[in-house]
This record gives sequence, structure tokens and C-alpha cells, in this order.
Amino acid sequence: MRAESRAASAEADARRCAGLDADLKVTLPALPRVASCRNVQPCTCNMPIPELLMSPQETRRRVDICLELIGERNERIEELEDNIAEMKAIFRSQLSLAADQLAAAVRKQQSSG
Repeated sequence: MRAESRAASAEADARRCAGLDADLKVTLPALPRVASCRNVQPCTCNMPIPELLMSPQETRRRVDICLELIGERNERIEELEDNIAEMKAIFRSQLSLAADQLAAAVRKQQSSG
């Protein structure tokens, strides 16, 4: 089950990467035309101009960093899921041991009483 979720997560990340690649190809070539247009109204968006004119290499670098962070996050999630599974197993064994000890104490009390 966990392997399936990892595979699904990896596929989702790959789709996200492909989508970002497609967005870069569509939006970045259009930027120089917008920036060179003389009839451009002043920008009313909250995004600073350097962000709008960012080079494709810088955008790709940022995308790569984001994807690396996503990968690290996914690894951390897997570690935490493994830790939780291990804690559950420990809890179940302790619970079973406590139940066995209780049953033994009850049997001992019944046989002596």
C-alpha cells in the first residue's frame, strides 16, 4: 500500500513538473513582447517587475529548488509514516504483554483464592 502511494506521489510530482515546463514555454516567450510594447499601462499587480522579467534559467533554477524541496518533504513524510507504523507495532506488543500479564494475575488469584 505504501509503495503504491509513493508511486502515485512520484507520478503527481512528475505531472507537476511537466505542467511547470509547459507553463515556462508558454509564458516566458511572451514576456519580451509585453515589456517592449509602448502602449503598456502601469502595472497594477503586486508582483515586482524583476519577478516578471526573470530569465528562463532563473525560473528553471527556482523550479528545480521547489522540486527538490518537494522530494525532501516526501522523504520526510515516508520516514514519519514508517515511524508511526513502528510505534503502532510497539504499542500493540506492549498491550498484548500487559493483557497476558493481567490474565496470568487473574488466573493466579483465582487458583489461590
